[in-house]
Amino acid sequence: FGTVNPISSTGVNALSPDNNQPYVSQWSLDVQRRLPFDTVLSVGYVGNKGSHIDQTVELNAPAPSILANPGGRRPIPLFVDGVGGPTRGLNRLRWLFGGY
Repeated sequence: FGTVNPISSTGVNALSPDNNQPYVSQWSLDVQRRLPFDTVLSVGYVGNKGSHIDQTVELNAPAPSILANPGGRRPIPLFVDGVGGPTRGLNRLRWLFGGY
């Protein structure tokens, strides 16, 4: 590879091909009854459920160190931008995959 300009470093977000569309369902039920002696009884239930919520894994996190340059401690420090394109530093590689 050629020389790498540290300013041209970039991050990548990658999405799993078998990822499902995430969604959240919410519901509520409330029952009120008027009782004698100016009293009201109210009973309620509120619920929600998330399905296929994305989970994230950071695949290019630098190894812990006291050194100042995290770029040299990353598992994948460089990538080529396109076929025959410039070499760039890779600072983040975030993998999103669908939950269950």
